[in-house]
Amino acid sequence: MAADFTQFPIQTATIPERAASNPATLPLTGTEALLLSQGGTTKGATAANIAALATKQTVGLDNVDNTSDANKPVSTAQATAIAAAVSAHVAAADPHPVYLTATEGNAAYEVVGAAAAAQAAAISTAATDATTKANAAQAAAIAASAPAAQGVTGGNSHDHNGGDGGQIAYSSLSGLPGLVNSSTAGLARPQDFGDVIVLACSDETTDLADGIARVTFRMPWAATLTGVRLNVNTAPTGSALIVDVNEAGVSVFSTRPQIDISAKTSVGSSVTPVISDSALAADAEITVDIDQVGSTIKGKGLKVALYLTRD
Repeated sequence: MAADFTQFPIQTATIPERAASNPATLPLTGTEALLLSQGGTTKGATAANIAALATKQTVGLDNVDNTSDANKPVSTAQATAIAAAVSAHVAAADPHPVYLTATEGNAAYEVVGAAAAAQAAAISTAATDATTKANAAQAAAIAASAPAAQGVTGGNSHDHNGGDGGQIAYSSLSGLPGLVNSSTAGLARPQDFGDVIVLACSDETTDLADGIARVTFRMPWAATLTGVRLNVNTAPTGSALIVDVNEAGVSVFSTRPQIDISAKTSVGSSVTPVISDSALAADAEITVDIDQVGSTIKGKGLKVALYLTRD
């Protein structure tokens, strides 16, 4: 099918004249047989031949190319303008007026710091713990939570249990061992709690040998001797192990404690020790004697524990 060229404007010049003068702008009329000149060759006016003539040079866009946006350089004029704007910005005394400069920031910091210090000083001098008062709400809350005063009963304690007569007398605690000195029916003193002095009378590996003053020490305070306990790490055999404790060279026992044959402790011994001198004076010299060891296995690692109550 022949191409339809009716959309092109009709010129009065003849086709050969138009083709000869400017083939690139040749207006076509209707379906007439046109002759186009390209490179000195006359061609028919087909669509393909016309498209071949439409180049950027023939349409007046010689400088058009397909360079990407990223690779398109700025013009010399644009580069000059950008450089001038950057230079002016850097040289400006305050290029960002909405922000504080270093000098302005330091000045503002000093002003705020001085104000805070002054306020702190005013607060610290205006009131102390002793002079600060509770506000009305705080005072009301304190008053509501405080128990009603009920006085003193029997000289023992304040009653905070909602009524008179609910106090606990000191003397009612006298039956609690270790907490109260029953001799005075008062609250226990620190010295009323029991003390234990544990004495190592030998090393752990050497056989025991009888002898006097295997241990000697002085009492750190006056006390009452209430009990004694013996133990070893190797039990005596053949005969019992018997120990004596002396104050200033005199035995404190009328019946000495012992560890039975093949036993390691005096607890449960067949012989109950009897204390004849329980009052040990402050700075008194105390010695421990080993009066008898096992006849077959002597025993090893003897410890003597003295149970005391300070006077």
